Amino acid sequence: MHFKRVGVLIFIFATALCLRLAFISKGPFHSDTLSLALSAQETLATGRFHYTHGDGHPFAVILAAFFLTVVRLAGGADIVFAVNLMSVVCGALSVVLLFLAAEKMFGFKAAAAAGILGIFFPPHVALSTHGSSMTPAMCLALASLYFLLRYTQETRRRDLVAAAFFLGLCGATRLAEIVLVAPWGFFLLTAALPRRDRWRGLGLSAAVTLGTVLLLYIQLFIQAGLAPFHYALTNPYQAVFLGFFSEVLPRSFLWLVSGFGPYGCVVIVGGIAVLLLAREWRHLVFLILWFAVLQFLYGNLTCLAMRYLVAGWLPLVIIEGYALGRAFSTRRPLIAAAAWIAVAVLCARLSVFVPTLMFRHERSLQIEFAQWVARRTDPEGVVIAVDEGQIISHYANRCAIRQPLDADPVSIKAFFDGTLEPLLEKGVPVYIVSSALVYDNKGAFAQALDERYDFRDLGVRVNEDWHHVLLGQDFFREYLFEVVRES
Repeated sequence: MHFKRVGVLIFIFATALCLRLAFISKGPFHSDTLSLALSAQETLATGRFHYTHGDGHPFAVILAAFFLTVVRLAGGADIVFAVNLMSVVCGALSVVLLFLAAEKMFGFKAAAAAGILGIFFPPHVALSTHGSSMTPAMCLALASLYFLLRYTQETRRRDLVAAAFFLGLCGATRLAEIVLVAPWGFFLLTAALPRRDRWRGLGLSAAVTLGTVLLLYIQLFIQAGLAPFHYALTNPYQAVFLGFFSEVLPRSFLWLVSGFGPYGCVVIVGGIAVLLLAREWRHLVFLILWFAVLQFLYGNLTCLAMRYLVAGWLPLVIIEGYALGRAFSTRRPLIAAAAWIAVAVLCARLSVFVPTLMFRHERSLQIEFAQWVARRTDPEGVVIAVDEGQIISHYANRCAIRQPLDADPVSIKAFFDGTLEPLLEKGVPVYIVSSALVYDNKGAFAQALDERYDFRDLGVRVNEDWHHVLLGQDFFREYLFEVVRES
């Protein structure tokens, strides 16, 4: 049994790794990938913490810097490839950890089914092909769960400390996912342990988790300052929680159905029913709570996107694995055969999304657009852009600036008088990409710009919108204009 288990673990990791490497993105699928790569590069160059996007993600930057070092030692130089590789490896490891967690809860057959489904789970594969803080955070959360399960079964304190430490690293990778303390805490408090040990364990694990998060964030604040963190909290376009039952929540459940497919949803419902019949109350409540805290957190944000939701769908993969594992264990050959057919059908669903994954593996429309901008603009020019600004700066070697993101006429006038006019006075060409106006609050900036300046159309190029999609593709026409004084 030991050699069989080791063989299954090797198979799961190798298959998951090769599959994700086969689809690894050519470039930064979105600007967050490039931001993480640049922060890792700065960290290696200076030996100091550097903010990436959002709330900083300090441990994600450390991991990215490690992978960048490995790539450089191997003779590579592409910083974006390094962080994409980080996601590939962490994605493969997270499938192994999913197997280990499912095995601790439901045994080998359920774990094997969950592991195989995890290898081919389309949203997880897509998320693992481009660099982000989400894949390592997912991996660390699963490592934490594995050690928590070990502690509740074997009561070794070092396992509890390890579980809390990995959960702290998960929080320092993606601060929002510290909400996992809720399902983790529930599982600890309902363990078959003396009441005193449960509460002591909860206190110890909370202290280790919080201490780990604070240790990394305090170092970040000391070395990089509080200003970027404050901006992330006060930026009007930062994600805002809309309440537990907002108007955007139904879309997150539609994405769930899209990610699992109709047959996968049927297996999930069947798995919940089997768990109820088997009176696996504690495990079922834990898995549903794990799903719910992330689904209702990320599913109610103003910047709703499928990629945020994937970590909360992993417990549903475990439920699928439990249902199929029980079917494998039956002595009825027809049921066992049906379970194997179900596994094949669920895994084959990935084929629907292969064209999208291959497109991003072979082409990067963001890079192509930036290179086109470089050909159409003066090397000394300045480009007004928002989310695409960093990509244009890096790949087009053009200075990118942001316009005011509010509708305040005072801010807009200050931008014109203090930024645009001095540039035009010096003869510096100024350009604007049409996607910058997506963030134009009430159209105030576009109206003021049109009243004061003329525009020269420099052309249009197809680009890919990355904000909400993961499995699909959203192409749009991106225009480039030169801003000139009115004649």
